[in-house]
Amino acid sequence: MAGSETESRPTVRIFETWDRPSADIVAGLLEANGVTCLVRGTADATHFGIGPPGFWRVYVQASDEARAQEILDAEIGREEE
Repeated sequence: MAGSETESRPTVRIFETWDRPSADIVAGLLEANGVTCLVRGTADATHFGIGPPGFWRVYVQASDEARAQEILDAEIGREEE
């Protein structure tokens, strides 16, 4: 059980924002397309002190990273780095 739990935990950051509703939209979009994700932020008690208040990150499983990026690119466009 512990091995499968570790494998299924989303650990790759795919999206970050200051805006919780935007993080929820991205998470909903990914979930609607079958990609399991996790939203974590500085307002989350387990992550208090990571950064400025209201900063949110969406994580996916490593095996879903390419698919998640394709979905986000198609729906909201690619960010320039």
